[in-house]
Amino acid sequence: MKKTSPLIFIHIPKTAGTSLRMMLANASELQMLYDYGLQQRLTSNCIAKWVHGPGSDIFMLSKEMESNHIISGHFSVARYQRLVPVSNMMSCVRDPLERVVSNYNHHVAHQNLEKSFEEFFRQESSINLQRRMLGPIPASLLGWICTTDNLMDSLDSLCEFVRARLSLRHDNRTSSTRAVCIDDLSEDTKSEICRLNKWDLKLYSEARRLNTERNQFSKIYPASLWVNHHVAVNDAKILGGCAFRRGQHEPVQLELLLDDQVIGECGASEEFNEFARFSFPRKRYIGFRIPINNISEGKLSLRVADTHQVLFTQLVG
Repeated sequence: MKKTSPLIFIHIPKTAGTSLRMMLANASELQMLYDYGLQQRLTSNCIAKWVHGPGSDIFMLSKEMESNHIISGHFSVARYQRLVPVSNMMSCVRDPLERVVSNYNHHVAHQNLEKSFEEFFRQESSINLQRRMLGPIPASLLGWICTTDNLMDSLDSLCEFVRARLSLRHDNRTSSTRAVCIDDLSEDTKSEICRLNKWDLKLYSEARRLNTERNQFSKIYPASLWVNHHVAVNDAKILGGCAFRRGQHEPVQLELLLDDQVIGECGASEEFNEFARFSFPRKRYIGFRIPINNISEGKLSLRVADTHQVLFTQLVG
């Protein structure tokens, strides 16, 4: 398989990230760099020097990276937001309730945590951690994202994304002796954890939907034809956003449909100005704007012209 461009793996704690990291590390086609902080021996020397050292300079880090490098670590998306485009970023998310419970059990078993479970899940660092680590970027714009409960079904798309042969692993599982079990929690406690982590819950739901759509898509088309996208309608009745294929220089061609009939076409080639701190493919010329103020009622859809991948659907009127 041909080499990929440098990738960033945002390893969110207790989301099967260690298994993913080991899968990547065992692929002969890839070279791993680790960023787990200065206190961790796993952190690569060049990361310690150029990211955490007194003369930190991520530009110099980029000069040391090869095309098949992957940086993996517990960091937020903002750390490397200028190093690679969002299309070269990947992550895995988990049901917020499961993740909070697993993280608490991990801290009790391995870090001698003495806080009660309620103290732990109410502390700021435990709330919406997944959304905070991935920042403002929608899941649909990341190059690859999956959920822990869909990891096995997403293995083929991951192999295509990193352009390497991977085998599924299960590492860093929490001890079978658990301080807290989900089944023993009251419904009130479960509801409170979900309420506190509403943004993580929304992210997880979005990632699950994308997983399902992407896996179905890959049964028909090559995974490389999948289109990353962000679509919304503003107050001026403009349907706009962005659409791109990773590694493709040509703009994505789109079709606008009303009640399943094509009523317009456009290419995603305008400058895209949202998420200004991040890098995007095609130097940000991936945007589009379609006026829909003359549409009074019906089912409005936006799809990719060549594969009919649906990017947006909304009932009007």
